[in-house]
Amino acid sequence: MNLSPDEFGETRIGDFWDKLQGWGREKEEKFRLQAELTRLQTADLVNVQLKAEDRIAPRDLWKFPWEEEEDEEEQDPAKVIEQNKRLIEALNKAQQENG
Repeated sequence: MNLSPDEFGETRIGDFWDKLQGWGREKEEKFRLQAELTRLQTADLVNVQLKAEDRIAPRDLWKFPWEEEEDEEEQDPAKVIEQNKRLIEALNKAQQENG
């Protein structure tokens, strides 16, 4: 939070909690950015081996807790299983073709 000891001693409780919440939000935003970048890179590495019709969206590859809350109503277990089967089949096929 970058408070010196003097600033900390002079800070009112309400201001301290506001600063602490802002610091937490900043850390969470950095974490989300890194997680989403990692997911995007992973999806690109997987998709480069697949045909265009077999490629998957990064969000279908790996969902984060903050996205699951948004998609809770849309989640169909049969659809997820089918997508995973297609991905595994496509990866196996790509591996057989490459060697």
